[in-house]
Amino acid sequence: MGGCAISLGVMLSSAPVYAAEPATITYYTGDTLERTYIIDKINHASPEDLSPEALSIAVDGSMDIATENGYTRVHLSPGTYTLAHRLNVNKSLILEGTTDDGNNLTTIQLAPQTKPEEKAMLTAASGTKEAPTTIQKLTLDGQWDPASKQLDIYQRGIVLHPLTKLPDPTSPTSPKYYVGWGRKHDVTIQDMTIRNMGGTGIYMEFVDNIKIKGNSRVAGKETNRLENLGYAGIAGYSANNVDVDWTLVDGVGVSGQQAYGMAFSWKKGTTDADQLAEDDPSRFPTTTEGKAAQSTTAYTQGYYRSQHDTVTNSTIMNIPTWEGLDTHSGYDINFKSNHLFGVRFPIVVGGMDYPEEGTENLIAAYPPKDIFITNNFINQDTDGTIYNQSKKTSERGIVATGTKYQDLLKNPSTLGFLVGLTIDDNHVNAIKTTIPSRGGISIHVTKAANIIRNTVTKSEMNGLVFMSSNKKTNMSGNTISGMIDNTGTGKTADIGIRGSHNNGEDSNTYAIPDKPTDAGTNVRDNTLEVSTSFQAILQEAESTSNALQTDTLPTILTQPLESMPAWDYLEKEPNLLPDERSYYEMESGKPLLTNEK
Repeated sequence: MGGCAISLGVMLSSAPVYAAEPATITYYTGDTLERTYIIDKINHASPEDLSPEALSIAVDGSMDIATENGYTRVHLSPGTYTLAHRLNVNKSLILEGTTDDGNNLTTIQLAPQTKPEEKAMLTAASGTKEAPTTIQKLTLDGQWDPASKQLDIYQRGIVLHPLTKLPDPTSPTSPKYYVGWGRKHDVTIQDMTIRNMGGTGIYMEFVDNIKIKGNSRVAGKETNRLENLGYAGIAGYSANNVDVDWTLVDGVGVSGQQAYGMAFSWKKGTTDADQLAEDDPSRFPTTTEGKAAQSTTAYTQGYYRSQHDTVTNSTIMNIPTWEGLDTHSGYDINFKSNHLFGVRFPIVVGGMDYPEEGTENLIAAYPPKDIFITNNFINQDTDGTIYNQSKKTSERGIVATGTKYQDLLKNPSTLGFLVGLTIDDNHVNAIKTTIPSRGGISIHVTKAANIIRNTVTKSEMNGLVFMSSNKKTNMSGNTISGMIDNTGTGKTADIGIRGSHNNGEDSNTYAIPDKPTDAGTNVRDNTLEVSTSFQAILQEAESTSNALQTDTLPTILTQPLESMPAWDYLEKEPNLLPDERSYYEMESGKPLLTNEK
């Protein structure tokens, strides 16, 4: 191999200068070198000098050669490989590029594609637990220019999807349900740079046991990076057991459009039958009998919630229009030890929005469950220093909400409580808002939530926020300081009780004149800074339906909250984005995370 001082992962100590190297494919079994193949044996042309067709034939063929000979790893030499079409990595193979000190020297691009289903750059076959299919140490460059201010929603770096031939997502005949599909499973994506995509960096649908990780453990030197994206860094639909670790997402979104750092959701139906799959675990009791019933239930239609997903030790920054970490109706979702700054809404947990029949309103259904948000850092000055970034405005820190209905059967007596919520030991700084229901940490329609040991500093309106219908809440051990009263109304508070029906009952079915119980609630033992410009605990409107055990409960009398529906308090917020239809959707009809067809 000539001309280049490093290849095959060998590293030099100082910044080297690389000469063009012949486009070369090397095969390994484990760490044993098996064979080396120079694509252009006559001219020893570099990847940049070969046609997309020639490169695609060679790289596609390398997958089959490796599989047929039992090789386990395919290595690409440095350079830019512009392929004629999407590349698929075969079962249990490792496809990798060349790196130097954490910098990926092998770049894959795609020749311009006209069909939406062809705009994905890489796909991968399912692997096994012992030998996952692996994509590593490559740069995927979509060459999208954010200055265009146009999403290219189907341009994606890596797509993990059950079908080998991706369906045309714009076609009315595109498969809607998962009949006969098996989940894509056991795929690892590590030490990648995925950049300049008009849509999503890593898109997953109906998957299980996916690892997305970087090997660097140093903030600011992440080796797994998703940068400059139109819609999302990582998006998972019906995604189970996805673990994201030590991954950077930097720069997502275009002006006036929704955008996500990492989100775990599911596709949208129109009725309970075609929304929630018959055999989804949430339809059954968590008992031996319930599990047995689930295992014998046949699937015919509907979608599955995302479940058992974890994001740890990752950094998400520069998303000025929308959300950093997000789940819609997810079960057992863990966001732990992540850093977010310059994100409009850093962490958001909620259900799904649907049109309300006969009105222009939207209703929410299918609440999330078992959500753990722990030891995350939002807008910390130290992160701005590490990444040399100036903070953009965040209008909320962490918000976790249930739903108006449990499901699309719309039983009016059953709110969709978020059960199993823990928000613990998070550090939230510099939330800027004038909306009363926003602040450092907000909860809405929850049951037995634990909001404990969090620190909120230098924020506006509220440090911690009760919206409506939070039952048996434990909000203790939190520290709130440096609140900023930017309204001059005296309604800023360390803890703001901004809605009704926050008490120790199990539901809202009691009669309003009766004082509900405060048993099981605990809003005590918090360290709350007080000032002449803001209060420690403030109940914005007198409400006999609020009953919380607190150290003190000053009250400002304005309007009785009993006249305000228990759910609708959240919906009183004004629309802030030009195209915003509701909290999760846009009137434009563009395919987004919650309504993509």
